[in-house]
Amino acid sequence: RRDICPNSDVNDRLILNGRIYDSDCTTPLANVKLDIWQADYNGEYSPGGRDFSCRGITYTNSQGDWNLRTIMPGRYDDGGLRPAHLHFRITAQGYPTLTTQLYFVNDKYIPIDSCPHCGSSDPTLQSRVVHIEDIKTYVGR
Repeated sequence: RRDICPNSDVNDRLILNGRIYDSDCTTPLANVKLDIWQADYNGEYSPGGRDFSCRGITYTNSQGDWNLRTIMPGRYDDGGLRPAHLHFRITAQGYPTLTTQLYFVNDKYIPIDSCPHCGSSDPTLQSRVVHIEDIKTYVGR
C-alpha cells in the first residue's frame, strides 16, 4: 500500500520518492521492503491503537525506486516537542534491517527535538519538500 495516511482537503498532501542503493552507493537494490508509519495530522499514532492507520508497506522496483503518498505528519508533544517525521523500517535480503526516521528541512521543532538520539538535526535524515499543483501539496525526495 503506497497510500500511507488517508487524505482530505484539510490536510497537506505529501508525495515522497527515493532510491535505495547497495553499499557501493551506485547499484540500485530491487525488491527492498519499506514499512512506513507516521502520526496523523493531529500528531496521533493510530488513534485508539487498533486501526493501524497511517501505516503502509511498499517495495522498491527493479531500479531501486520507491514512492508513497500520505499527508504531512503532525508534530506532537511527548513530554517535549517532536518535529514532523515518518518512520521507516527497511528490509533487504542479505542486509541488516535499518529502522530510521525522515524529517523535513526547516522544521522549527528540529533544534528543540525532545528525542536526543533520533538524529533529527542530521541533514542526511532531512527531506526538502516543495509545493506543486497547489499550496496544500508537497513533493520531496
